Amino acid sequence: LEALLPRQIRADRFIRLVVGAIRRMPKLGLCSRESLVDAMLEAAALGLELDTALGHCYVLPYRNHGAYEATFILGYKGTVALMYRGGQVKAARAFEVFERDHFEIDDGAEHPIVHKRCLSGDRGKLLGFASLIHTANGGEIADYMSVDQVEAIRKRSRAGDSGPWVTDFGEMGKK
Repeated sequence: LEALLPRQIRADRFIRLVVGAIRRMPKLGLCSRESLVDAMLEAAALGLELDTALGHCYVLPYRNHGAYEATFILGYKGTVALMYRGGQVKAARAFEVFERDHFEIDDGAEHPIVHKRCLSGDRGKLLGFASLIHTANGGEIADYMSVDQVEAIRKRSRAGDSGPWVTDFGEMGKK
């Protein structure tokens, strides 16, 4: 474990995070040892803290042919952390777009996204989610997904009707 972890995460801390995750989610204790170890090692290999307020990554129990298996889930903030760590990204953000916001996307433009949030009162109906990445060499990468596109992904998800898809739809959309 120590060989896999980056310098900033000590093995004793990582083990405490694993134990904490199992305490908060007892069904992880029902998972096969192999799946639990594999999921934990994936988090360790990526150098991401498991199931913390940072939201980098999670290990969740899913039923597979009647038995529980632990599954590693990379969080949106973990994806961003890995992008920064790679050195090719200077800044990255994802945000919700509402009908009363001023929003334009032009894939061919030098600066492809213009987004100004409506600051007075209700922002209106949620339309979708946008992301903007500023690369280290000065470029910009933009993307947009409508609520319908995100809903289609939610419907295909094993946990689409529970968990963060229900409690934190906005965060899932940004992911």
